[in-house]
Amino acid sequence: METQSASKPGASPGMQVIHYTRRERYTILFFAFVGTIFDGADYSIFIQFIVPISKYFQTSFTSIMVIQSASYLTGIAGGILFGHLADRYGRRLGLSVTVALFSLGTLASALSPNYTWLLIFRIVTGLGIGGESGIAYAYLNEAWPSKRRGAVNSLMHCMFIVGSFISIVLYKVTVIRYGANAWQYAFAYLGAIAVLGALIRIFMPESKMWLALKEQGSKAALVRTSIKDLFAPELRRTTILMLFVITGGFFGSYSVITFGPSTWIGIYKIGPANFAIIGYWATLATMSAYFLSGSISDKVGRKRAYMTAALVGTAGYLFFGLLLRLGVHATNETAIGSLLFFSYLWMQAGYGYSGVQGVWLSELFPTSVRAKGVNFVYYMGRAIGAGLGPLVSLLIAQKLGGDARLAMAFGFVGTLMAATFARLVPETRGKTLKQTVDEKEGKVSVS
Repeated sequence: METQSASKPGASPGMQVIHYTRRERYTILFFAFVGTIFDGADYSIFIQFIVPISKYFQTSFTSIMVIQSASYLTGIAGGILFGHLADRYGRRLGLSVTVALFSLGTLASALSPNYTWLLIFRIVTGLGIGGESGIAYAYLNEAWPSKRRGAVNSLMHCMFIVGSFISIVLYKVTVIRYGANAWQYAFAYLGAIAVLGALIRIFMPESKMWLALKEQGSKAALVRTSIKDLFAPELRRTTILMLFVITGGFFGSYSVITFGPSTWIGIYKIGPANFAIIGYWATLATMSAYFLSGSISDKVGRKRAYMTAALVGTAGYLFFGLLLRLGVHATNETAIGSLLFFSYLWMQAGYGYSGVQGVWLSELFPTSVRAKGVNFVYYMGRAIGAGLGPLVSLLIAQKLGGDARLAMAFGFVGTLMAATFARLVPETRGKTLKQTVDEKEGKVSVS
């Protein structure tokens, strides 16, 4: 591991600066990307098939939503468990185990003989997914200099959308070829590919920052860290505020991610070909917004970029709600290019703040609890915002005489909540990643 004493003005005595070669950084980028792609594909493939799965098992749309919510609630346990594993034994082991678990869970889901077994296998999948993203963010940010961290994190989050795009292609191909059994083949194909993705993790390098902390004689500190350390006086306020920010952000983004496909397929009766076209445009809108927000955050700061994107999303949901109020409808023939189509793209672009949240979270926590901290906040927020939030909004919409469209419009509550609490979180642009919570200790930092 290559380190040297810090020579930058203002550097603390005893600080070491870790250097990565360009090849090392891009190798880490590749491995961080792989897990995120499968995370996005696994989540999205289930969403694409909510309506067909409900028909296959002859149960309600809401019952299938319960499965989705359960998988994200168990993601909290996975985030805590695998975040601790990554902080104690290294980022490489943590990422390898999480990808292996959710790939096997996806593969097993294809063999589900009934609703109960599908629920069980999706819970297993949720445990694996619950550990992946937070560790990947910690792994990537420990290798990347602060001046380009926002842009590279937004690219990694774009990989979630690449995974969603893969799921759209799988949906189109399997529905045309296999009909009512399409969801089983789609899960099987994706699970088999993800297993291969887990196997190549054997060759990924370990985080030099994590190794430096271990070599400094801090192994005992790594073992002792726990969730309660995230609520120590120096971290408590940040942890709580970011829980509100991320919960709101996920409620906003997953309102359209969850109910978009079912709206187009189940309500507007859009065929596979046109649905794929809508999905392609939505993918382009979301990825562009991610990269724009992440890149801008390197210039204007994490807080301003996040808040701006969240307010854009709020306006998009309100515009869609207005169209519903006016009774605007779509058919398979008129959907592409309609006002509903453009409002849908606006909502997809409206959660571009997701391109900022990974780098912001990573910069807020020290190395000794970084994977644990990012995972805890990320997956607690994801479980509540993306798991329970859409289910509750659907129940409220149905109580008011609406359907998935009204539940999707409720996403403005989440984006507005995210923007409001983001104002209170510390700015971290340009920050050197801290090695430990204790400022008096020697530190190892990314240059």
